[in-house]
Amino acid sequence: FYWLYRNGEAGLYLMGGMADTDTLFTQYVDKPWPAGEGQIWDIPRLAFSRDSLKFYVSDTLQVTLIDTDRKTETPAGTFTCYVYTFTIEFLEDGHPFTSWDYYMHYSPGVGLVAQTAIGEDDPDRFKEEMYLMNYRVK
Repeated sequence: FYWLYRNGEAGLYLMGGMADTDTLFTQYVDKPWPAGEGQIWDIPRLAFSRDSLKFYVSDTLQVTLIDTDRKTETPAGTFTCYVYTFTIEFLEDGHPFTSWDYYMHYSPGVGLVAQTAIGEDDPDRFKEEMYLMNYRVK
């Protein structure tokens, strides 16, 4: 499945998702800019079920903008970014058993340039990093 995003005047829009078995179209600002440091808002969290092969809204994420001028280095170059953070708790039998803190680095006009996820159980061992490797603006 694929997530559909687009840059717009108000920020990064989540447009939905596409898969061979289902398609979901939405249009809401996922990561707003311009925005102020410390600003907090709730956004619907879209998910894809591997059982039913359908998209659905699983819950709501509380997102905080923690930086509006962060220099982020990637293999594609250095970008000035807005940095957003949120935490996702993973449940087992309806109870949280672990959580991950996500940090999303967005550059206006380019989009997502870096993402870091850090697991609460062992931050040195459970860490995921993704970086923009290349890009082209049309």
